[in-house]
Amino acid sequence: MTILVKSGQPLKASFLGENLCFGDPENVELLLEVGQLKHDAGEFTETLKWLQSVESKCRDSAQFHLLRAKCHASLGDLEACVLALREAHRINPDLRMQSLNDPAFEAIYGAEKRIDRQ
Repeated sequence: MTILVKSGQPLKASFLGENLCFGDPENVELLLEVGQLKHDAGEFTETLKWLQSVESKCRDSAQFHLLRAKCHASLGDLEACVLALREAHRINPDLRMQSLNDPAFEAIYGAEKRIDRQ
């Protein structure tokens, strides 16, 4: 998967990751990596479908909800984005500051509220 990502093919890497998940269906890290790769490829609807299919195994992960929030933000569904982001922050409050600086959430927080870290 790393070779495909480094060669600029995150979607192909996600397909490979999906196949690897068949052999290790309880590996939450791998399940979320597949979702992240789909997101990185700009396939936000497909990412949400994937996350829905693995939700029972990943719902306790803040990263799962953060990725959902990013997809909803990219698709313009700010209400769903806020709900997913709220759940990510409930699970891991440390993500709040990270979220403020994430360009995916500018529609919620506004670019002027971003904290510059130099």
